[in-house]
Amino acid sequence: MDDFTLLWKRLRSLGAEGKIRNDEWLARVKLLRCVVCSNESSECHHFVPAYQGMRCSDYLVVPVCRKCHTDIHLHENESTTRMMLLESWIRIILKYMGNQ
Repeated sequence: MDDFTLLWKRLRSLGAEGKIRNDEWLARVKLLRCVVCSNESSECHHFVPAYQGMRCSDYLVVPVCRKCHTDIHLHENESTTRMMLLESWIRIILKYMGNQ
């Protein structure tokens, strides 16, 4: 199993374990540009899917516009889509941590 697959599985289980809800964080993420097309975002995509029937943590989201959100759901099982979403999330977290 490659490193990306291991990381993906760990994030998925952490997201389910945490079950963290944070409306303030979601509102902040929605202020960022869409990670796909750079247009204004209006939604947050939980980039780690629900796990064992539980919704993912609200901290595991990326900002997206409506069109891109729909497209992501059509292709979310493709490794290139998952990798792009994970890399975007890492950039957001690093930027956020730098502002602390």
